[in-house]
Amino acid sequence: MLFTKIVATLGPACNNPTTLREILAAGVDVVRINCSHGRIEDHVEEVALVRSVADELGKHVAVLADLQGPKMRVGELPKEGIALQCDDRVVIRAGCTTAPDPIIPCVYEHLADDVRAGDRILFADGMIEARVDEVSGSDVTATVVRPGVLHGRKGINLPGVSVTAQSPTPKDLSDLEYMVAAGVDYVALSFVQTAADVHRLRDAISALGASTPIIAKLERPEAIEHLDEIVECVDAIMVARGDLGVEAGPEQVPILQKRFIAAANAHAIPVITATEMLESMIHETRPTRAEASDVANAVFDGTDAVMLSAETAVGAYPVEAVRYMRRICDTAESAPWALRLKPVPHGVIGTARAVARAVCQTVVDLNAVAVVVHTTTGVSSRLVSSFRPGVPILALSPSETTIRRTALHHGVRAERVLAADDSFALMTQANEMALSTGLAKDGDTIIVVAGAPGQIGGTNRMLIHRIDSTLPTPPGTF
Repeated sequence: MLFTKIVATLGPACNNPTTLREILAAGVDVVRINCSHGRIEDHVEEVALVRSVADELGKHVAVLADLQGPKMRVGELPKEGIALQCDDRVVIRAGCTTAPDPIIPCVYEHLADDVRAGDRILFADGMIEARVDEVSGSDVTATVVRPGVLHGRKGINLPGVSVTAQSPTPKDLSDLEYMVAAGVDYVALSFVQTAADVHRLRDAISALGASTPIIAKLERPEAIEHLDEIVECVDAIMVARGDLGVEAGPEQVPILQKRFIAAANAHAIPVITATEMLESMIHETRPTRAEASDVANAVFDGTDAVMLSAETAVGAYPVEAVRYMRRICDTAESAPWALRLKPVPHGVIGTARAVARAVCQTVVDLNAVAVVVHTTTGVSSRLVSSFRPGVPILALSPSETTIRRTALHHGVRAERVLAADDSFALMTQANEMALSTGLAKDGDTIIVVAGAPGQIGGTNRMLIHRIDSTLPTPPGTF
């Protein structure tokens, strides 16, 4: 069983039933739908497609809707782009998608409000750089200091500049309505700067009558400054290394990645490591050695999941990319230290998390082969996962929504079962499911985690059980 989860981005290369079936079978646990591209109506259809193919495979797959956020982009330019030479003076016009030649249109309406003389403007993930000379009305005049060919729709970054735009944007809120109605399992919020951004999205989700978990994408300097308050209020985080590397500098990314992952582990929330993990496989049939090391080091850092972006969305080899990602993670996890991470919990841990920590120590003391967690919401299995017991965690729940959401949690495999109404039923259910899933055999020791039967929350029990195939069959799965 692979402990590290794999997130794959849907796109033209894999949003057909045949290829989607292949990448799910190859090991994808979470499918990401990028709302920055395409029509939202098409994304709704993609959610239904993922559900259909996952059901066909008998696999519980989560769907993540990634909201665009206040992304700054160049507007429309000639197909061949425009060549920017060193020392060229250019005019960038804010708040438009087109502009008369030679003015560069920028769709971000607050560009002229946010920048001042001397500020840096980066285009195309930092490949092209200009420095602001002056601002007049909605026009920003700048001098090119790093040349290149600029194409339309490329991203713009303003390192060191506090931007006016907030997340979620009006487009995000519009897309959110569609995605929540389609039943996505997670919503990712781009360019999070403070906890207030998360709270605004949470309020919007609540207003829609939903409780969809939120993933905060950490890619702005402000997020670094407010890291503690963000991880306190969010359900998961994503180390969004693309814009993070442009904003903070590529040399800072390894350090920030470790810091973000450690913070998520300490707060018992999942963390996704993303961007350019197997970038060469957009065009090549195998990754580079450096990319393999990058993925493995994310596993060693304690990430819950690793993510493929363009590799599966538009790459030439989406299935092969997933297979290599799985092989690299599997090999990394075989290292003796890889699955024994023991994060220091943040703050007061409470009863449920104290039980989860005790479970992990008991696994070691008794050489248990698995942990079986009875959960209604998925919180209990997530807490056990956060302590990395080093053995598979089998989450049993009557809720299909809960089952899908656990697809993001490190080391968790989930199965849907009928609700048990007494302690003996909980135990026999754990016994039966550990046997039927192949996680345990007669005589093996498992640890069972539960609360009061029929209640939500209140996890307060750890039971030690020796597998016995002669026990009566409990109420089964759906």
